[in-house]
Amino acid sequence: MEKKILSYTVITSFSLIGLNILGYFFPGSMNWGFHFLGFLPPFFFIIYILLACVIFLLFYSGRLERLVSAGSALMENKPYTFLASTIFMFIVFAFVFRINASVLGDSFNMIYNFRSFASGVSYLAPWHEPLSMYVLYYAVTMIGSLDYSQLSASFFIIDIILGILFIIGTYYLVKRIFSSPLHKFMTFVFLTTLPYMEFYFGYIEVYAVSSLLLVLFILFSISTLQHKLPFYYVPIIWLLLTFSHYINGLLGPAVIYLAYLEYKEKRIKEVIIGFAGALIILLITLVAAEFDMERLINISPVSHFLSLTGNISAINSYSQAYTIFSIYHFVDIANYFIMMSPFAILIIIIWASYYKEESFFGNPLNLWFTIALIPIFLYYLVSKLEQGNASDWDAFAGQFFLLALFATVLFFQRENQLTAKIFSLIICVSLLHSLPWFAVNAPKESSIRRFQSLWNPHILSHLGNYTHALRLFRYYESQDDTLGQLDVWDRYSRIYPYDPRAYINELEVTNLYASNDYDRKIKTYERWALADPSNDSVRYALSSVCVNSGNKYFHDGKLDKAKNFYLKAILADSSSSRAYNNLGSVYAQQGKIDTALILFERAIKLDTSYAEALYNIGNVFMEKGNKKQAVEFIVQAARFGNPQAIEFLKK
Repeated sequence: MEKKILSYTVITSFSLIGLNILGYFFPGSMNWGFHFLGFLPPFFFIIYILLACVIFLLFYSGRLERLVSAGSALMENKPYTFLASTIFMFIVFAFVFRINASVLGDSFNMIYNFRSFASGVSYLAPWHEPLSMYVLYYAVTMIGSLDYSQLSASFFIIDIILGILFIIGTYYLVKRIFSSPLHKFMTFVFLTTLPYMEFYFGYIEVYAVSSLLLVLFILFSISTLQHKLPFYYVPIIWLLLTFSHYINGLLGPAVIYLAYLEYKEKRIKEVIIGFAGALIILLITLVAAEFDMERLINISPVSHFLSLTGNISAINSYSQAYTIFSIYHFVDIANYFIMMSPFAILIIIIWASYYKEESFFGNPLNLWFTIALIPIFLYYLVSKLEQGNASDWDAFAGQFFLLALFATVLFFQRENQLTAKIFSLIICVSLLHSLPWFAVNAPKESSIRRFQSLWNPHILSHLGNYTHALRLFRYYESQDDTLGQLDVWDRYSRIYPYDPRAYINELEVTNLYASNDYDRKIKTYERWALADPSNDSVRYALSSVCVNSGNKYFHDGKLDKAKNFYLKAILADSSSSRAYNNLGSVYAQQGKIDTALILFERAIKLDTSYAEALYNIGNVFMEKGNKKQAVEFIVQAARFGNPQAIEFLKK
């Protein structure tokens, strides 16, 4: 049996490496869980291949096992040296793989939330993680300002501190669970190589807080199972964990299971104290929030669950990319599990397939993990992540710590001669699998290109695509990159041409940074008018911009170009008196006064009080030698306030 497990591990390792190589040559939105190499420079791909070769050379030569044994000996004999060395390596990794473009997650929404609260515009929006939000806000403002560059540096410092605490918590957790030095070491290394470690590399989000609290919750729960810690700490830490992110509330059944075990062992007093303490903290929180639930959770009309069919309300259709049984849903799930911890899944599948006769339910630790995990992953399978699984990867990422830990617990319950050999390969390939993920999110260029590749209506809802664009726009805004901002809304409008926000946002950027770029404004309005031909206000605006552009060329003496823009204005809005008048001025300048007269008269028909057009008609008649009619029109123009007409009559 052990040889079969070894074979499965080797096959899975080669498969993962093969998928990453495939992702290098064909990076796209449908393989987002393993396409990271495709956005990195070729030299990184070469390094990846070389590392894979080194891993298998060490594996087949037996040196990996010796390295693992040496590491476990250091951890056992010199624990503080080991822990200090691990923390040092973590800090080095954090600096090497520091995130420089905060486009994943809700980074910029969080930044805007902090700024609104700091300026007194609104209270701190809790989203689904009020405790994390407040902790991070006060930590960030204690370090520096809310300017993007300063805030990014503050988050990096905070993430490193939380990451160190996470590592220390994980260290004591594995020491609590396992007695074998080898098992402690391998589990510890495995748990600190998975993609959720990205939370501690300058990731502007709440999950560094919630992941740390999750480690503490598991540590307290297992200590209670082993009778090393009173139960009453568990409900309190669970409540804090829940307030750090409400998804963690799904760990409630695991707390109830521990309470049941305490009840069976006649420790009812500790159960009452624990839940009473949690209730008191909850009441204090409600009082602090003045019983205003909107200060504790964002209330949204959007359903958090995928529908069985597409026959749903407009708002839920807007926020849903696919139904539960859609092939795209399964593609997203497959990508997510491949990205996060494929070996944990492999171990659990092997256990379920081959060790069914084992006394699984007789082991309280196995049962606790199962009760903890089932609600979370059932919820994941039916939950609707409006931003898409690829962008909202962080929502459930921390739970993979729990899954990976459970997998190692199961794995080491079957000790055999090949245990160290198998798991040493799992550790090395897991780290190799995570490296492209860490690397792609570090440089600005690769992280932006990968983020742009996720624009796909098959895996992103309309809402997801819009917030995707908004995240990218806000990043470019923080970098003062005008062209980047314009490109975002241009791309979005080509995916959703009927969404007016794309054109409105693009025009706002153009007016703010390039107000005289009439060509871009016209192109934007033309696309908008083409997408929504019945929208009169768009046609009127397009006509007005064309007139303004024509005026610019007219004053520069480029009459042919001016004429083209005035014609465009008339085509967009045939009731534009300005367009007819200004086009008449072009013909008048070119000496075609009869054509000019027709156009001026057309302008007057559209607007009988149009003083400039009246004055222009007067000039045409004056040029024709009809002074009487000329004066009549000039008098009318003066009556409507034309300054040139008024000046003429004074002479």
